[in-house]
Amino acid sequence: MQFIIETAKKSDSRARIALCGPSGAGKTYTALQLARGLTDRHERIVLIDTENRSAAKYADGAWKQLALPDNRLPTYVAAIEYAQDQADVLIVDSISHAWAGPGGALEQADQLQKKVRNKMEAWRQVTPQHNRFVEAMVHCRCHLIVTMRTRTEWVFEQDKRGKTAPRKIGTKPVQRDGIEYEFDIVCDITAEHDLLVSKTRCPELDGAVLSKPGPELGGTIAAWLSDVDEPAPPALPPAAPELSLVETPAEQEQTPTDAVPALDLSDELKARYKDVARALLREFGESGAIKHPKHAMAAIDRVRRDQRPDEEYSLELLEELHELCRVKYRAREKELLESAGRYSSSDIPF
Repeated sequence: MQFIIETAKKSDSRARIALCGPSGAGKTYTALQLARGLTDRHERIVLIDTENRSAAKYADGAWKQLALPDNRLPTYVAAIEYAQDQADVLIVDSISHAWAGPGGALEQADQLQKKVRNKMEAWRQVTPQHNRFVEAMVHCRCHLIVTMRTRTEWVFEQDKRGKTAPRKIGTKPVQRDGIEYEFDIVCDITAEHDLLVSKTRCPELDGAVLSKPGPELGGTIAAWLSDVDEPAPPALPPAAPELSLVETPAEQEQTPTDAVPALDLSDELKARYKDVARALLREFGESGAIKHPKHAMAAIDRVRRDQRPDEEYSLELLEELHELCRVKYRAREKELLESAGRYSSSDIPF
């Protein structure tokens, strides 16, 4: 047996997110909002629907849908394996049906128990199928968001006027015990659409409580997985040259394209790389499109991976990245203005 020790990189990881909540809490809508923040390519968001295509009510003409014909565990596994290479973000809405829905694990175990007359023997056949289902989620080759229903209970509380009123709450997720250990981030969504982060490996989300979260939450998670160090405060040193998006004719004569040397990940490249992030912050900071240096670096990193995966970079390429980020942002702004008549910073993908 051969072992390999290599440098750990967050960019090699994919997010595993679970959203739990009672009926009507907004799990499906929140999952789609997170997905929009995790990727700029909304056409590569795929939702596996187990609820009679109910998610289609949130359709925007971009993301794709895969409706499951049944709730059997092997069907879930086959759907995940089929969709993962066609998606940047895969949503499974919901995995509670794989456990307690018609044809799910509980019903399958009950049917087997009637045949073999032994509960342990019945589960001995169902458990391996559930383990394969969990493995399919854990090893999914794209970002994964799942939703889980929680058992609904009602509690009576006093409102602001001192009157007692019922309030719907969610308790335990409808899935096998311990399923939350398989995810990086587990969030509970209340009936009032407040999201509480109950488990996270992302330091920025530790203990977070968010009201009606939007794509910016997905952007925070994408930035965490970007493997890019946070740059210095967004102010260029006086001696640092300004980043130019368009070269003047004189500059083009002095520095022809073929004369720009290719650089590896040297100190000079890293410094220039951070200059691009600072330039992005200066350009988009006032509009709220980029709220944190990590978001700027994540935006550059996403474009860099898409445009030049061969690990060779140049100063010219960095200027190109800056321009691509600017164009993407302006195009997104125009799209939002045309479709809704207005936009908010939370809708900007980076």
